[in-house]
Amino acid sequence: MLVVDDTQINIEILKDILGISAILCDSALSGTIALQMIQERILMVKEGTGEIYKVILLDFSMPVMDGPATAMELRRVIAESGIEEQPYICCCSAYTEDNFIEEAFEAGMDKYFTKPVNADLLLEAVKFVLDQ
Repeated sequence: MLVVDDTQINIEILKDILGISAILCDSALSGTIALQMIQERILMVKEGTGEIYKVILLDFSMPVMDGPATAMELRRVIAESGIEEQPYICCCSAYTEDNFIEEAFEAGMDKYFTKPVNADLLLEAVKFVLDQ
């Protein structure tokens, strides 16, 4: 699992929520770092030493590359790698307006959580994906 946010405190909150269910995760402070981590995972998959992240949590609003742009790029890079399995991408955002939610889904995100993130709903979604 990969948690991407531009603030360490948000990352720690999400990691604490996931830690309740002993879900291990990596973290990145930007979309560009997340892309580098995905590219490393792709190499590991091709070498047979790892797997692609099953779930990725992205903040909507990040500098340089926001959540929707990161989601689109992650999907493109993974698809171009030849790996068929795509991660389940969740948006975590303070934005509650419909236009932001629509943009997230149009960018290829699978779920949208508003902050503060409801721990039970987040864990339910993540467990559902991990149990498949």
